[in-house]
Amino acid sequence: MKKEDLLKFYAQYKLFIFPLVVGISSLILIVFVILPQTIKLVTNQGAEEELFNKSQFLEVKAQDLDNLDQEDLSRKVQYVLGVYPADKDFGNIVGIIQSVTSGAGFNIVALNIGDQNAQNYIITLQVSGPRTLLPLLLSTVEKAPRLIRLDSLEISSTSGSQGIEASLGLNILYSPAPTTFGTVDSPLPTLSSEDEELLTTLASQNPISEGVEEVVDSGPRGKANPFE
Repeated sequence: MKKEDLLKFYAQYKLFIFPLVVGISSLILIVFVILPQTIKLVTNQGAEEELFNKSQFLEVKAQDLDNLDQEDLSRKVQYVLGVYPADKDFGNIVGIIQSVTSGAGFNIVALNIGDQNAQNYIITLQVSGPRTLLPLLLSTVEKAPRLIRLDSLEISSTSGSQGIEASLGLNILYSPAPTTFGTVDSPLPTLSSEDEELLTTLASQNPISEGVEEVVDSGPRGKANPFE
């Protein structure tokens, strides 16, 4: 091959191969360098934005926590736990039942604690008193300062037309305290207007004393201690 032909072939070869090499090199550069860096940049920007939003959220939540009235919150918790306690609290419920029955003019004949479950237990209460005061007894049980549900009622007459004996099946409700209160990222719970109204009602009610003064002169008062 002549020298001129060799130079001409080399020039054509170079003209074809060089763009191909450049193209392949550029493709490798894009796939293995530019594209990963671009993805990393976009990912970092998304993570940075997420961290910023989380930081803003936590700042607002921390401010809301600082603005809470601790004394007011403690009172509200006491109101709720007084009505719907976290444990069975047998001593307190027996005292409430004594006050309710005595205030309604009835004597406790027997009090038995029956079936017990995770959120309620049954108390069978046997009382005696005037027939005319039975509605008051039921009303005071319903308004007792503890969540009580009347499940059953049996009435029998005693000697004398005005006296009765009654057996009440009382369902005493309670709820164990929650073991988790959400994560740091969870929104701060707030009280609705209905919740606030209910708490106001719980704070203002005095259900045991309601109607008791009228009972003093209208019928006999029960024993304060049913086991005497």
